[in-house]
Amino acid sequence: MTLEGLKIGHRQGIEKGIEEGIEKGASGKSYEVVRNMLLSDRFTVAEICSFTNVTEDFVYKVQADLNRN
Repeated sequence: MTLEGLKIGHRQGIEKGIEEGIEKGASGKSYEVVRNMLLSDRFTVAEICSFTNVTEDFVYKVQADLNRN
């Protein structure tokens, strides 16, 4: 492996880490928004999915977490 190859691999690793961090942050924010919408008791699962662009499975996971607490 050349020095140039190492630099490219290092840069790709950093870019992937940044992308994963952004996705994790977005997922955490979605979780918080869905949680608040469920707690308000004013929205259906379908409405929450439509407004937040998450799956029904995601909403049900958040709902299950709330039911455990």
